[in-house]
Amino acid sequence: PNIEAARLLLADAASRSRPNDDHGGEIQTMIIDIRRAYFYAPSQRKTYVRLPPEDPKAADTTLCARLEQSLYGTRDAGANWHAAYSAFLLRVGFQQGSANPCHFTDALRGIKGLVHGDDFLFTGSKAQLSTLRKQFEAEYECKVEVAGYGKGVERSARFLNRVTGFSGFGITFEADQRLVESPGGGSW
Repeated sequence: PNIEAARLLLADAASRSRPNDDHGGEIQTMIIDIRRAYFYAPSQRKTYVRLPPEDPKAADTTLCARLEQSLYGTRDAGANWHAAYSAFLLRVGFQQGSANPCHFTDALRGIKGLVHGDDFLFTGSKAQLSTLRKQFEAEYECKVEVAGYGKGVERSARFLNRVTGFSGFGITFEADQRLVESPGGGSW
C-alpha cells in the first residue's frame, strides 16, 4: 500500500478515538513485524538451490536442494508470503480489500489494517487488538508494538520507519527520518 493508505487508516482511527478516555475502549494502533516472514510461506512451485557451504555434501556439485519454504531473494518469495498471510487473515475473520489486496477489514471486531511486506498496521479497540495479537503470536514469530490512549499504553510506535504518535491533539504520523534533510542542508 502507498503511504496515503496508512494516513487514511490513521485518520479513521483518529476520528474514532477519544483522547481523554482512560478506560481502554478507545481505538489504538498495533504494528506487527514478522520475523523471517518468507520462511512461513510454502514454496508454490519447484525451486532448486545450491547446497549451502555448511552442508556436509556441499562439495558434490552434482547435488542441489529443493525448497519447501520460500527463501528471501527467490523470484516467488514475495508472492508466496502474500498468499500465506492473506490465507491466515482470512482464516481469522478478515475480508481482503478488492481495490487493494494489502488492505484488510474485520467488520465484526472493528479492526482495519494494511500490510507492507512483513509489516502490518492495524487499528481497533484495545480488547480486539489484544485478541488479534494472540492469533499472530500463535502463528508467527513477531515483534509487536501497540500505541494509543489510555493508561499503560505507549504513546508512539514505528511503522515503516515512521513514528505514529498519540497526543491530546490527535494522531501524528512523522516522516521517515532517513529521508529528511540534515540540518547542514544536505540529504543522506
